[in-house]
Amino acid sequence: MDVSVVLTLVQTLLQLLDTPIGEEIESLWGYKSQLEKLKATMSTIRAVLLDAEKQERQQLELSHTLQDKLGRLKEAVYKADDLFDEVATLAQCKKLMSGSSVRKEVRLFFSRFNQLRSAFNMSREVKKIKEILNDVARDHHGFGSRPQHGHEVCEVKNERDSHSFVHEEDVIVGRDEDKRIVIDMLLDSSVAEDVSFVTIVGMGGLGKTTLAQLVYNDETIEREFPLKMWVCVFNDFHTKLLHKILTSVTNQTDHGGLEMEQLQRRLRQELEGKKYLLVLDDVWNEDFNKWHKLKILLIGGGRGSRVIVTTRSKRVADMVGNRYMFELHGLSERDSWNLFERMTLETGQDEIEPYLVNTGKEIVQKCANVPLAIRVVGSLLRGQAESRWRFLKNTALANIEPDENDIVRALKISYYYLPYHLKSCFSYCAVFPKHYKIKKEDLISLWMAQGFIVPLGGESLEDAGEEYFMNLLQRCFFQDVERADNGEILTCKMHDLIHDLAKEVAGAEILSFSYNTSYFDKKTRHLFVNSTVGRKDFRRYLTTMKRMRTILNIGYPNPLERPDVLLPKVRYLRVLDLHGASFQKLPNMIGELLHLRYLDLSCNRSLSVLPLCITELYNLQTFLLRGCESLKELPRDSRKLVNLRCLDIFDCNSMTHMPPGMNS
Repeated sequence: MDVSVVLTLVQTLLQLLDTPIGEEIESLWGYKSQLEKLKATMSTIRAVLLDAEKQERQQLELSHTLQDKLGRLKEAVYKADDLFDEVATLAQCKKLMSGSSVRKEVRLFFSRFNQLRSAFNMSREVKKIKEILNDVARDHHGFGSRPQHGHEVCEVKNERDSHSFVHEEDVIVGRDEDKRIVIDMLLDSSVAEDVSFVTIVGMGGLGKTTLAQLVYNDETIEREFPLKMWVCVFNDFHTKLLHKILTSVTNQTDHGGLEMEQLQRRLRQELEGKKYLLVLDDVWNEDFNKWHKLKILLIGGGRGSRVIVTTRSKRVADMVGNRYMFELHGLSERDSWNLFERMTLETGQDEIEPYLVNTGKEIVQKCANVPLAIRVVGSLLRGQAESRWRFLKNTALANIEPDENDIVRALKISYYYLPYHLKSCFSYCAVFPKHYKIKKEDLISLWMAQGFIVPLGGESLEDAGEEYFMNLLQRCFFQDVERADNGEILTCKMHDLIHDLAKEVAGAEILSFSYNTSYFDKKTRHLFVNSTVGRKDFRRYLTTMKRMRTILNIGYPNPLERPDVLLPKVRYLRVLDLHGASFQKLPNMIGELLHLRYLDLSCNRSLSVLPLCITELYNLQTFLLRGCESLKELPRDSRKLVNLRCLDIFDCNSMTHMPPGMNS
């Protein structure tokens, strides 16, 4: 149960009710007394949630009874958020009616939605929600913290943290000898086969991928292998894996329509006579027959070609062939301490304070010499007082053992010590599949759309989101960053174990159809759909999607190509991603998605016109049309999108001009 999401929503609602918009709501609907009582109740709920968050941090889990209570509370808070988002939108529209330039349009907009939800009905819903919240508030003692038995309690402050980001490439230590051994295996001239395999095997978090990257980018390897390919495998094997290898060879993604025989023939043509190095990263498949077929396909390369396989499974290593198997272990004690020290030091600091050394070494020991755990826990302690170090050693890390399950537990500790606004942002990242390359700019826009970003003072949403991102990066929840020439971060990924953690804390609320549709739950509110999901499979779940807030989509063929079927079922969407589909027009009901903040229609090459009702998406912040090469124009009244912050029309080559009022 992720308490932070509910806490973020409650905080946002309380702030809304204390703004001029809150006053507009009161005057608009005439139930000031109810709103005052609701504010008082929600203040109590906030205290309850802060208390539950403290328990979560101290115990790393909550009792089933408490989880059940929080689940009912979350449902009520979500309904309150949906209702007040609608009310606030109508209140702001009413306020805009005083402007002469938009008075007529806004009055029509306001009237249409006012017919849908009368003041009486809304007032009744507020009362119903308030009763549910009151039940929780009356039972707030049931959420109380348990006695701490004399242990010191370290509070997590939710003010913004400054960050002193340590570049990931600067904190790779203790792998020089490992790198040399693997390179020697790759360059062994006594190998008779044209293509041979080298397997790097070890538990999660040891740095198998990092070691493979160090080898892959070594100058000797660059000279020795004219063709290099890198593929993240995970659960993809055979057909989809061949697509990925071909994409890596050709830098083209136009293999989607090829059948297996065509894929095999094309791959042999690309590899024929070329000495190559192929990295298959994060392999789980233990099917011997599939491995045998893959080996046959890869034989056509030049003599001396090599394949590096990284895996957690020794069974996979045995199937690949264990002549060249390198088993990766934890860092030495010296290197572990060196890494920990570098992660905890602040800018301008040369060494850890002497009075922290003994505590620090005990913490490092609990991290089992696993680099990922050391980096995450070390970054958590950067700039912290001695009390935090001692508390972490004596309580949170007290029972950690050196195995993979307990390493995840150590990572979970770092999650629970995040401020709640960062917890919400982190757990939301579970919506992306493993190995997904996350665009930083898009991620911040998605956080904005969900209401997770709360600026301070005159700060913009984008600047606050950038700070959130950098704080999570500093704490090693993101990695593998790609940068522009000016040093700005463009994309990042999540380590597998970090992704597992995000999925665990997000629970049923977030689902990627990339994994398993059988886990779809009526509580699911954020959904990722990829090309492996058939249209029938997707539509089967539409009836349970009423409260969905996010639908992200990737891949071809696209299961979301019938928006007329989808949109009537998802009235409360904040995020809708329909990129890469092939529909020619959107249904008019798109304009009824009152809550929508993020709309991605990019790479719809058949889309030539947008419906006028797009301009009724009053709350829209991010509108992506990149690559819609047939799109001729934007709706004339697009200036009515008063909350629009990002409009991407790159490669919309058929567009000749912008509508009035949108040229600046």
